[in-house]
Amino acid sequence: MTLDDYVDFICTKMHRTDEPSRNEARTYVRARYRTLYESLCWRDLTEVRAFSLGGSRETILPHIVGTVIACRWSTSIMLSNDSQWTVLSIDPTRFDSTGEPISFSVIAPSGVRVSPGGSKLHIASTVASPDFAVSIYGSFNGEELSESRSITGAGVITSVNNYDEIFTLSKTDTIHDLTVSRSDTGAQLLFLKAYETERIHQRISFHSTVANMATGLVLYKRAFRQLVTGSDSLTR
Repeated sequence: MTLDDYVDFICTKMHRTDEPSRNEARTYVRARYRTLYESLCWRDLTEVRAFSLGGSRETILPHIVGTVIACRWSTSIMLSNDSQWTVLSIDPTRFDSTGEPISFSVIAPSGVRVSPGGSKLHIASTVASPDFAVSIYGSFNGEELSESRSITGAGVITSVNNYDEIFTLSKTDTIHDLTVSRSDTGAQLLFLKAYETERIHQRISFHSTVANMATGLVLYKRAFRQLVTGSDSLTR
């Protein structure tokens, strides 16, 4: 069933079919759908996919990954999903080691797909005359930083701060796309579609420094996608 199907059902049942009532029903269906979606790792929402892992202790995963369930390193090593506190209490020296990992933790997510690498950000909309604000929260050299930038034209806006990490990056607009890239290399860090206000990229941290890249399998639940138009179908 689509969003409009549920709205029609609710409004007919309540004998309230005027447009304000339909808008209220849309808001309810979207909120209820998100609550149900995120309540469990539903079987029909989980999948296994190969990703490039390693090269450093932490790996930022694509936006499609909503909840990390399990991870296999290379072709035969199944990694245990342990909390960092558990590893630190059992073997405090493991974080100082280098080599193939044997365990990992899911840590605080990133607001962008790739680390900014200490550069400033270039922020631009894909339309000529947008008018909205972008909020950035991150860190540089261990210092917590935040800022808000107004996007009022088609030109590129440069962030005030340099960033090593972006914890969250969001926009107030749901009409225009947004592109975020590194100011030094031009590499794209994030692309927000018009209906998106932010993206959450899950991060996994290995409990040893991984010297080389490897193709690993990740079992995960797909990230939630909001119901945008009336024809959008709820995930079965």
